[in-house]
Amino acid sequence: MVHLQNNPWFYCVGAVAIFFSLRTFWVLKNLPAKPKVLANGKRSVW
Repeated sequence: MVHLQNNPWFYCVGAVAIFFSLRTFWVLKNLPAKPKVLANGKRSVW
C-alpha cells in the first residue's frame, strides 16, 4: 500500500488545488453583480 503522506507530490498537488480554488473564489468575487430583474423583465434564478 502506498503511503501518500510520505510522497512530496501529494503536498504539491494539494497546494496547487488550494491555489486554484482560491483563485476561482477571487474571480467570482470580482464579477459584476447580477441584476435582480433581467432586461426582458424576468427575475434571475440565483
